[in-house]
Amino acid sequence: MSRNDRFIKIGLVIARILFGITFLFSGFVKAVDPLGFAYKIEDYLISFHLTQFIPLALTVAVVLIILEFLLGIFILLGLFRKWSTSLAVLFMLVMTPMTLYIALENPVADCGCFGDALVISNWATFYKNIVLISLALFLFVYRNNIRPSFSSKTKNIVLWFLLLFSILFCLYNILYLPIMDFRPYRVGVNIPEQMEVDLNNGDVYENIYIYEKDGVEKEFTEETFPWEDSTWTFVDLNSKLIKEAEQSVIEEFHIVAYNKDSTGMFVKADDITHQVLSEHITLLVVSLSLDDANESAMKQITTMADYAAANNIKMQIVTSSQAVAVEQWSEKLGNPNLNFAGMDELTLKTIVRSNPGLLLLNKGTIEAKWSSRNLPKAQELDRLLVKIQLKKNGVPHNNSSGRLFILCILFVLPLLGIKWYDRRDARKQTRKL
Repeated sequence: MSRNDRFIKIGLVIARILFGITFLFSGFVKAVDPLGFAYKIEDYLISFHLTQFIPLALTVAVVLIILEFLLGIFILLGLFRKWSTSLAVLFMLVMTPMTLYIALENPVADCGCFGDALVISNWATFYKNIVLISLALFLFVYRNNIRPSFSSKTKNIVLWFLLLFSILFCLYNILYLPIMDFRPYRVGVNIPEQMEVDLNNGDVYENIYIYEKDGVEKEFTEETFPWEDSTWTFVDLNSKLIKEAEQSVIEEFHIVAYNKDSTGMFVKADDITHQVLSEHITLLVVSLSLDDANESAMKQITTMADYAAANNIKMQIVTSSQAVAVEQWSEKLGNPNLNFAGMDELTLKTIVRSNPGLLLLNKGTIEAKWSSRNLPKAQELDRLLVKIQLKKNGVPHNNSSGRLFILCILFVLPLLGIKWYDRRDARKQTRKL
């Protein structure tokens, strides 16, 4: 093997790993939360004045997620070399100029390329894409040197398995809650603590002194100023921000109660944020839009409100819907134990990816979350409340490592099975020869 061939071989391995893992990671973390990626696409459509396409945001999100996920795996495994490398180049030729525009114009705060798992600046995204397009071009040029991990006999089986896996995984995370939560409102988080700001870590400024001597102006800091030389004449003082203050993890968490006025109409009244977060137990129903809420789930919540009242538990429905919709739903549900409150739309989107969704709070700590499709029965709530009573610091919160392990098993075992079949078939062919 020549030195040039060795360089190409090593370069292909590095390029496949870097490009493949980046796309695989990007596709996976967005597949964990397809609705979150759809919300990001909606932000783009609003910024580009293409609001007529917002109803397609979720469909587009799922298609892009599956495309990234499959492309990352195909590059890693060397499958469909011609099509995967061509698609990689085409994808990056579209995304690189787009991310340059986003970096220059800043229509959205972050690109959302790694979902909520890893937030990077728009310029960092553009630089990342410069590297990726270089890798994609290298892979495309030397695509015939890539050795596939599966034979031509089984590669289509791998394709259909990966396609089915990615579709089902996206659907599960849409219909239920994401199996991993990268947002500030994940189970186990104490909301009041995440709203606090350390006053000792405020903005840090540096004073720049401008002095003049012999007709020449010069800038000094407190450390560099020649204090022993009194011939300098003061001209101006500028303050330069060198470090921004630390921001709280959770912002804009404000709950405003809906009450009836003298005419019987619902109006926004008092801020009850502190009250909700300081209660021992609170059931917080989150509905981004009451008119779009799952009606069957809302009926279950009506029954749950009776359970809450019987057990002296506070229950609150928070929504971004207007007072008219609140009044209509209050009459429709017809349960005096249901209390409505208003909340910011973006905050509601972030708290839970379900309409409605349910949170159980223990003095501001999120002990559990449910989607509209698996709301808890009274027995489940009873068991959870007993656990909270027995443990002063609340219930032990299951992290996502167990679910991630099961997911890896479901993903890796079929691929290993296909690879085993591949090798067995290859040995049979060798024996025949």
